[in-house]
Amino acid sequence: MRIDRRLLNWGIFFILLGGIPLAVQQGWISGDLRWWELWPLILIGLGVGILLRRTSLAAFGGVIVAATFGLMIGGALANGLGGVPTMGFGCVGGSSAGSPFPTQDGAFAGDRAVVRLEMGCGDLDVTSEPGSAWSLSGTAADGRLPEVERSASSLTGRDVGRDFADFFRDRSRWEVTLPTDPMLELTASVNAGSGRLILDGARLDGVTLSVNAGDGRIDLGSATAGNLSVDVNAGSATIVLPDGSLTGSLTVNAGSIDFCAPADAALRLRTSDNITAGDNYDEAGLQEVSNNVWESPDWATSTKRIELTTSANAGSMTLNPKDGCK
Repeated sequence: MRIDRRLLNWGIFFILLGGIPLAVQQGWISGDLRWWELWPLILIGLGVGILLRRTSLAAFGGVIVAATFGLMIGGALANGLGGVPTMGFGCVGGSSAGSPFPTQDGAFAGDRAVVRLEMGCGDLDVTSEPGSAWSLSGTAADGRLPEVERSASSLTGRDVGRDFADFFRDRSRWEVTLPTDPMLELTASVNAGSGRLILDGARLDGVTLSVNAGDGRIDLGSATAGNLSVDVNAGSATIVLPDGSLTGSLTVNAGSIDFCAPADAALRLRTSDNITAGDNYDEAGLQEVSNNVWESPDWATSTKRIELTTSANAGSMTLNPKDGCK
């Protein structure tokens, strides 16, 4: 076999990019390692490359650099980006200082309502309470107020558009309260920030959460939900599934998803066949009944069924992690 040196560094980079999250998820190595502190190896690799430039070992410096980047970024993904210092950049983890904006509120008139929340750079906290009323309060960075559209059966909240420079300024923060009386269709997206959906007692026809370069949490433990869709790109999510039947999908690209199911619920998980993906479904007590389909032993007889399609690329899925879904 002959290795193409032009692709050698990319191969090493991607192997470590996916291998480190997989190794942490499987418990082969600790998830508490401080991967970003390896950055001096990049300088060492550059130096080695210069010294060996005209020798047969010239590629060795590039291998060191590629491996270091793979270790650093893979380690960051394994920790859900939470262990990496942010150097004070407001949007990616720095100050949440901002000016409070006037509370927006209202009430849904019917039995059903549609809610869409789009946070561009900041923290989104969503909770629920009895009744039909909703409210949106918080702070806005740089005087940028959220755009709110409302009707008797819908609510849309959007963070106003930002250019690249805005992502190095203070974060916005929203606190949204949704009612439990109407049946809700809830869609939330978070870009370069965090999202927390703690939906006690909510009645949800469907819940969709999209996280890009951030982290999210959905707690449906005391809610009812028909469908769940979570999409994570370069980030992490933690999900507490409802105490009832549910269908949906979980997708992660370069990151991780932890999810917890009720002890008396039967699960069927359909997975994608991907060498960069990792999961613990066998350790969690599921059985592979066919190619890429995992089930609880009591699936056929259970009246409480959770059926999910799970897909990971350079990422991991963990069912019922040892420390729970905190």
